[in-house]
Amino acid sequence: MDEIALETAICEQEILLKQNPLLSKFLSVALQHYQEERERRMELLISESVGDPCSNTLHAREPSVTSKKPTTGEFETRGVRMRSKSTRYSDGEYCNEDEPTLTRCEKAQRETNRILRHQLRQNLNTIKQYATTYSCPLLRAESVASGTFVETNLRCLLSTQMKQVAVAGDGIEYDFDAIKSYIRKNVSRQLVSPVTKQPMNFRVHYVARGRDRDGKIQKRVETCVWIPDIVGDMSI
Repeated sequence: MDEIALETAICEQEILLKQNPLLSKFLSVALQHYQEERERRMELLISESVGDPCSNTLHAREPSVTSKKPTTGEFETRGVRMRSKSTRYSDGEYCNEDEPTLTRCEKAQRETNRILRHQLRQNLNTIKQYATTYSCPLLRAESVASGTFVETNLRCLLSTQMKQVAVAGDGIEYDFDAIKSYIRKNVSRQLVSPVTKQPMNFRVHYVARGRDRDGKIQKRVETCVWIPDIVGDMSI
């Protein structure tokens, strides 16, 4: 992974953590590895100015060699230069038969990059699974109707997440604001479930913090019921 790809991965994961703090337990490990890798590269870049970090020996400057244009006689004595034929491997890349020998540091770096890529793929798959589970059917239907929803796109899935989970009369979980807006639009007619298309009642159960007699919010959490009213909404 080059410097640009590393910085891009760190920025994307930091943005995801800011937008969804609940994903920290899935992204914190990979993000920490990326940040440590960035610090290691910075230390390696600084140490290269004074010596090799593996051997602790100073780099000797190679003497500059002035290129000399060969004469006609030299071309005749050197002969034709042959190129080694490239070989196709299973991964579809062309490589020379003589693979360069990697140092111990380069081998360790290659293994670290492989582990980080594998862990990043696992984290993305886990995030997609949770994003699909907590996706609101109403918000997803609106996104599909607008033509902007792509089920395999993580940003589209995150844009349809339930900010506050509520259970409607059909027993299905919705975003609290989305299901209230849906019920208000259909309060004057027979209310049907937006998912099953079967009749359901107007009661919506949600969880909120209780209030004392003075109206102050308490730490305890209680289950509340929201019911639309002709004059105004009310919660019991």
